[in-house]
Amino acid sequence: MTLEKVESLENLINLKEKDVVVVVGSHGKTTFCLNLCEELEKKEKKTAFTTTVKIFQVDKKYRFYNLTFHIELEKEEKFLKENFDSFLLKKINKNGVYILGVNDFKVGKIKSLPMENIKNIDMFFDYTIIEGDGSKRKPLKGWIETEPVYLKNTTKSVGVIPINIVGERINYENIHRMERFLEISQGKENEFITLEHLYNVVTHKNGLFQHSIGEKILLINCVETIENEKNTFKLYDMIKKNKDFKSINIIATSLENKKYYRIEKNLKKEIYNKKYKISAIVMASGKSERMGRNKLLLEYKGLTFIENILEKILNEEFYEIIIVLSSNRVKEKCEEYIEKQFKEGKVKIDLKKIHIIENNNFHKGQSESIKLGLKNLEDCNGYMFFSADQPNLASKTIKKIIENFDESKIIIPKYNSKKGLPTLFGGIFKDEFFKLEGDTGGKPIIENNKSKIKFIEIKNEKEGMDIDTEEEYEKLKRGN
Repeated sequence: MTLEKVESLENLINLKEKDVVVVVGSHGKTTFCLNLCEELEKKEKKTAFTTTVKIFQVDKKYRFYNLTFHIELEKEEKFLKENFDSFLLKKINKNGVYILGVNDFKVGKIKSLPMENIKNIDMFFDYTIIEGDGSKRKPLKGWIETEPVYLKNTTKSVGVIPINIVGERINYENIHRMERFLEISQGKENEFITLEHLYNVVTHKNGLFQHSIGEKILLINCVETIENEKNTFKLYDMIKKNKDFKSINIIATSLENKKYYRIEKNLKKEIYNKKYKISAIVMASGKSERMGRNKLLLEYKGLTFIENILEKILNEEFYEIIIVLSSNRVKEKCEEYIEKQFKEGKVKIDLKKIHIIENNNFHKGQSESIKLGLKNLEDCNGYMFFSADQPNLASKTIKKIIENFDESKIIIPKYNSKKGLPTLFGGIFKDEFFKLEGDTGGKPIIENNKSKIKFIEIKNEKEGMDIDTEEEYEKLKRGN
């Protein structure tokens, strides 16, 4: 299963002229409507954007035509009853997007026009886009009997749910209409939100598609990390196994970033770290002062420490790999081992993408290795920093860290609550590395960006153990 990129929402939902699209659910409804209306504005057509509930005022940057009313005035109330159709015919004389509703200045929102006015509004427009649900800006919700609100001539019902809510708590901060949500999702307050909860929200008779009319489209929003993507695929499979939802159209988006995807089951699976250009940097130019000899040449389970880390990294599909070192003997070991692995078919990237760089300023500290490594790499979505003295590090841990990649985050493993390596930095932090000095490594960047850290718990604390002394090396060999 994979995601196939689509250039527009119009194509993603297969929008046709005279479609009436009602959008329901949570965390993305208004953004969906605005993004779609922006696309339709470029066409030589007329589009209505309205609501059957309440929406926030539309930013003037969208340059849509504003046909909202001040319902407080009795004369306008009477006007809506008697002259609405003729008013529309007079006003919609240009192609573009028209916002229709009632201004409620007290709360800064646009409310629904009387249903009598909008029930046949599609007669006047080529496309009609309606936000038909409210969630109080919370990621998930439960529905009362009168929600959502559809028009009888609805052709497409788009239900929006955010996949990045998985792992968060069922609490009042995240849930609108808690009691109804618990009943529909079969969850309990304070539980972690699971895919099973989302499945229930989508498929329950009183859930996301309650009262839906026309084609059902499930829009899984906030697909922005590899973990989100994997959960999207799992949820897709769960829903498609339900006989009542076999024909539902399931799509994936990051609406905020205007990224839209079809979910394809039969295409060759896209390798996760090819989709995101993630490069590996091996810091191997330390002085090994506490060891008293070059620890990267120590052997463990038939491999030197440097070969041990290379075995794991070469087996991943990194965009580029760079080894920053200071020892000729370590360099020879690297070259010999990479050549051997390549001949055995165990190197998963082009040899031209593997670089060995000598650090002649290693005495200035770890920051020099970091800056040297980054200078010799192409721009990437992410940079993963490895230590060469962590022989128990497992390949599955590397994969787990990559699967949680987010360009705006710093992904740090914790071994028995202790922070360790490898650490994966989103590309947005690259410039900060060039300000580093001394032997601090990436710690100052981590300290300055605490809100952007995502910790990954690793059960086996031995994986995080780095070997700095003879005593630690002997303990490692004994298996302690």
